[in-house]
Amino acid sequence: MNDTFARLPTVILLGVLVAIFAALLKQNRTFRFRLWFVGWAILFIRFVLQLIWRPLGFSPGIYGGIDLASLQVAGIIFLGSVSALADTTRRNLYFILISLPLVIYAFCLSLSVEALWVYVAILSLIAVVPSTIVLRYAGVSRWNVGLLSTGWVTLIWSFWEAYYGRPELGFYAFMTWVYAACAVLFYRRYRRLTPGIVTTSLGFLGWAAISPLGHFLHYLPMNAAMQNSMWNLPKFVVAIGMIVTLLEDERISAEDAHEREQMMSEQMRRFADLTSQLFSGGDVREVCGQIAKAITETSNFLRAVIVLAEGPNRYVITGHAGFSEAAWQQVSGCVAALTDESFLGLARPDSRIGTNSYRAKSDYSVMNILPMACNAPWSDGHKVVIPMGSPGRGVIGAMGLDEPRSLKHVSAENLASLELLATDVAGALDNSKLQRQLFHSEKLAGMGQLVSGVAHELNNPLTAILGYSEILGDRAIDSAMKRDLDVMRREALRMKRIIENLQRFSRQQRMEKKVIGLKPLLEDVLKLRAYDMHALNIRVTQDIQAQPLLVFADETLLHQVLMNVLNNAMDAVEHLDDKRISIAARVQGDRAHISIHDNGPGFAEVARVFDPFYTTKGPGKGTGLGLSICYGIIREHGGDIIATNLAPQGASITILLPLQVERAERSPVASDKLADI
Repeated sequence: MNDTFARLPTVILLGVLVAIFAALLKQNRTFRFRLWFVGWAILFIRFVLQLIWRPLGFSPGIYGGIDLASLQVAGIIFLGSVSALADTTRRNLYFILISLPLVIYAFCLSLSVEALWVYVAILSLIAVVPSTIVLRYAGVSRWNVGLLSTGWVTLIWSFWEAYYGRPELGFYAFMTWVYAACAVLFYRRYRRLTPGIVTTSLGFLGWAAISPLGHFLHYLPMNAAMQNSMWNLPKFVVAIGMIVTLLEDERISAEDAHEREQMMSEQMRRFADLTSQLFSGGDVREVCGQIAKAITETSNFLRAVIVLAEGPNRYVITGHAGFSEAAWQQVSGCVAALTDESFLGLARPDSRIGTNSYRAKSDYSVMNILPMACNAPWSDGHKVVIPMGSPGRGVIGAMGLDEPRSLKHVSAENLASLELLATDVAGALDNSKLQRQLFHSEKLAGMGQLVSGVAHELNNPLTAILGYSEILGDRAIDSAMKRDLDVMRREALRMKRIIENLQRFSRQQRMEKKVIGLKPLLEDVLKLRAYDMHALNIRVTQDIQAQPLLVFADETLLHQVLMNVLNNAMDAVEHLDDKRISIAARVQGDRAHISIHDNGPGFAEVARVFDPFYTTKGPGKGTGLGLSICYGIIREHGGDIIATNLAPQGASITILLPLQVERAERSPVASDKLADI
């Protein structure tokens, strides 16, 4: 009875602590904290059984087995809660496999089993099963092997003691190792010197020291109450330390959430300012560079790159931040090697992290970016890819993010703001393109009205000049005068052709549209200029899709456009030693893309390429009306024509025309189709 009253305060205090853990469990539902609650519930039941095991009718052997097993199982639960096993998917099974041999060992000791082979078999299971599980799922690292080595030494000593008929010493030695490992792993898990962590770690060390100290102190004169108070003190220290640790975690989480909220607010403010610059028509490369820098300064990622599509199988980096020179060269090589297939292949379902973000990795051996499973361990070269798409144009590029500050923040929740930014940037780029097209259309419309009036006013005096030059030529007798009149008439006719071009530019033409194939038309244009290209030693490469490319267009006018663009490319490379022109045609989405690239000097002012009278040719070699007329023809066909400069040199003209296919055969406009900028 006295012993019962002596144990009662310990039971009550531990019951209060377990009640506190139960109350805190409602706020913290993490698996680690649930393990703590289960461990302390087991210990509370153990202390309660110390008071009531006789009234319940338990035999001393059964009670002793439960008493010893509860200490070991609680230790394994605490150890597992701060180890890598707590983060595995089959963790419950692992805890059972590790704990079961120890429970059997405890009951064998309590029931006085003396067979040596039983203890050897149990110790062998304890040596093999936990080691295999830990090394397989926590990894073969120097730290894991070192920690397990101390456990193996303890087990070898336990084998030795069991051989000499003292298996209980091995049991208590392993219990000492479990609680000592708890102390080390608890600090290693949190890596901070706060009151909760220090108190818990020291409490586990005191708990581990109970068994060895018992062998030396059980001879000292002290009553049972003093012994219970002394042996149970580390348990209460650990319980209080865990509660303080939980409160510290709540405080740290609140501070972290507040910091993230402030960072998110700053992030959204900066992102809004930058996207508004794009909406206002700011320079794409400059603004994208600022966006990449803002991402590295306000998000979880230290490096960011923005990639945009500039045509079929062509991707360029328009903004980057956080890269060293070597890393930048590698990333540039990977982006340059991207194809439409590999780029769109990054958006795989098993790679998805958030609503519109995917895991990927760079393979620098082949200079390519490959998709990867979203739950794969993070390593060098791994990154997050966020496609940038708009409703009208599909996917126009992507954001690449790597070097995260914290791996736990690479989550759908933390990527949501960057996904929103990607959507805003895509919309801003789309709007910027539409604004440029509108401005260009208005400018051309104004010029069209001007040149229409000028052409009309010039036609009358030019007609008089042509008429009188012919009359004077018929009347002239002097041969020198006839030559002069012929020059006048020839130049007047040249002026007449220029005026006709002006009129063609300024007003819509009567078109005779029909379904035509682009491949035969391109081959015909190339045949007409084949002799000149061979004479100039120009190398021409073709990548024309084998499937029919059918459009509804005026064949004569489209022929004129293709011939004009090819002539410009030939003029651009005329004075180079290495003359190269490439022609590509393919279906993309519901449009046909025709691209003509050259390796010439490029356009001096890309924004003015389609302006009337703008030319990069020398005096007397061009009127500057060719591409302007081409622009009008393509726009009247419901298409678009885009001029870009290539890196490191060269120029490209891309013509986009709506495909003419049967409605039933028309391919749907996929949300992940590529679009040019």
